[in-house]
Amino acid sequence: MNFAICDPDRAFARSLARMLQTYCRAYAAEASIFYFPTIDALLQTRHLFHFVLLAHCPDRFAASCSAANLLQRRQPKLPPELIFLLSTADDAHLCFETWAAGYLLKPILYPHLEQLLNRCMPHVQAYTRSIEICSNRITVKVPVLSIQYAEVQKNLTTLHLKQRTYQTYLPLDMLARRLPKPDFLRCHRSYLVHLRYVKTIEGNNFLLQDGSLVPFRAREKTALRQLYQNYCFQQAQKDLWQTKAFQTAR
Repeated sequence: MNFAICDPDRAFARSLARMLQTYCRAYAAEASIFYFPTIDALLQTRHLFHFVLLAHCPDRFAASCSAANLLQRRQPKLPPELIFLLSTADDAHLCFETWAAGYLLKPILYPHLEQLLNRCMPHVQAYTRSIEICSNRITVKVPVLSIQYAEVQKNLTTLHLKQRTYQTYLPLDMLARRLPKPDFLRCHRSYLVHLRYVKTIEGNNFLLQDGSLVPFRAREKTALRQLYQNYCFQQAQKDLWQTKAFQTAR
């Protein structure tokens, strides 16, 4: 999971980062934590985030709302969960103005952070679900969402994650059965792709967001293209339903 902490107090941000690392270890999730001292610095980055923890200055209400809305629009397929860092509960109405997941009052205690993150569980579960594999004679938990694709060569399966790779003798067909559908697609005899990371189709390959190319069976190009388009449509419908449900709840 990618976290952004935006707060001018570096010491506070370091303490919060440690709590986030503790949470991710407890839920077997990978954590990448980015720090930004100002809202402007946060908005200038090209990184995408799953959670944004944003400090609110009472005299910059409009700036906080604008930043929150911009961050959500920038990731339309998977908008980040926004959490405001407040000095007083009097500013809690900011959450309703921006559809934020909630707020945390300073000084922040770990149980309060854990409770709020767990409230976002439907969002969190997608990033914390993991599978166990044996790699280099060691059993490791691999977060499902971090798997971009897998390939097999000479009975050795390589899992390509966002930041590293794992090698295992687990057969690709067995791996495919352990991963959720329709997110993962067996697109080739030797390849398995996570459709969430597909940017587009290029020739007889899936082009991933990081530039990797995952080949698929040329004779099934039309069918695979349709499967990919259906997946994108289903994700868009899911996002639309969640938005309408939230609007109704408000």
